[in-house]
Parts: sequence; structure tokens; C-alpha cells
Amino acid sequence: MKYLIDTHTFLWFGTEDDLLPSRIHALIQNPDNDIRISIASFWEIGIKNSIGKLPLNTNILGLEQQAHDLDIEILPITIQAIHQVTSMPSHHKDPFDRIIAATALTMGETLLSADTIFDSYGVSRLWE
Repeated sequence: MKYLIDTHTFLWFGTEDDLLPSRIHALIQNPDNDIRISIASFWEIGIKNSIGKLPLNTNILGLEQQAHDLDIEILPITIQAIHQVTSMPSHHKDPFDRIIAATALTMGETLLSADTIFDSYGVSRLWE
């Protein structure tokens, strides 16, 4: 199966954080699954790190390498996803979450995220 992972899911997976449910951890580690992340997640991490809201032990290039090492595909922001954002209701003002939701919708992928706001957009979300 193909899964899109949310920003926090990627960070928690990389740090073995106890907040990541074991089922989600197993899905990401399963070589039969295609795991993807939006480039918007790296943009979000970079901005939050630069303003002091998200301290990191590495930089964006290190996180990119981590994704590569974990066989996580980094997806570009597509024109289809941008178009999807323009027609989405304003349930959430966070532009990163909106483009991640739009990416999940346009790609038809299940989003691995703890954030229930995605449910209001009709995103297929898994977190247990």
C-alpha cells in the first residue's frame, strides 16, 4: 500500500518517539508499503526550526538523508494539489496541513497522522 506520512509522523519515526503507535511504526517499516512524505513537511520543519519552535539534532539536508535511508519518497507539491487547496473549506489555516491534505486527496493515499483536523477534509487517515 501507499501511505503519505505527516510531518510529526516522520519526526517521531526518526526519533523512535513513544507517541508513534506501534501499528504505524510497523506500517512504515514494512518493505511492502510505499511510504511518502510531502516536500511541504521539510519546508514546515525548516521554518519551525529557524524560528526556534522545533529544535533539531540535524539540519534539513540531514533529514533528507534520513528519509532516503528509510526509503521514504519525498513528493513534490503538484499543481493538482495546489488546485485542490483552492477548493478546500477553511477548516484549518495552517498552509502546510492544507497542502498535505490536498496531496493525500489528489494522490488517493492514506495519511498517517495523529491530527484529526484532516478528517474534516475527507482525507483517509490512519492512526492507531
